[in-house]
Amino acid sequence: MLITFCSFQTLLSHARVSLFWIKLNPLLGGPSPEVESNPTVSFILLALLFAFLVGPLGEETGWRGFALPRLQTRFSAFTSSLILGIIWTAWHIPLWFVPDSPQTVVPFGAFIIMCVSFSFILTWAYNNSKGSILIAVLLHWCFNFTGSLITSLGLIPQDIYFYTVAALYLVYATFVIVVFGPTKLSRKPDFEMPFVREK
Repeated sequence: MLITFCSFQTLLSHARVSLFWIKLNPLLGGPSPEVESNPTVSFILLALLFAFLVGPLGEETGWRGFALPRLQTRFSAFTSSLILGIIWTAWHIPLWFVPDSPQTVVPFGAFIIMCVSFSFILTWAYNNSKGSILIAVLLHWCFNFTGSLITSLGLIPQDIYFYTVAALYLVYATFVIVVFGPTKLSRKPDFEMPFVREK
């Protein structure tokens, strides 16, 4: 499984957004993590493990490992990403009705934008890494972990965080569609794609 430079840059962008808010929040009068929040190493490691196991590992095996290549044999990468993004959003809807679920703190409108936009980003990463499920798992995990850590520590208002991430994902998704094209979300030749499109 190949981790491309572009995919690594996408992973780093999650960290940049998180660090930006951590630095900016005290300047806006919010809590400083050094003063009011002091997470232990065990807390961070547990959060890392939890964010990896709950969602990314199982979901990406199904979404990107099974569904995406099959959708792309019939539809363009754009249509496949849109279909999968809508299904992915619907998959999470029941969690809004589960008491104390992490989903309940996420504005539903922001979640729809994040899910659908992230679906395009993951399709781009998948198609440009020879069908690497590992890339999809790592990107999904990074999103879950940074979101869980920042919101649980109260570093910034939750609504602001999620709407900011949703806006950035929408920009990223638009960028890959425009630059790499809606047909494959890739500039690679057909024989290098991790699927064979039906004629």
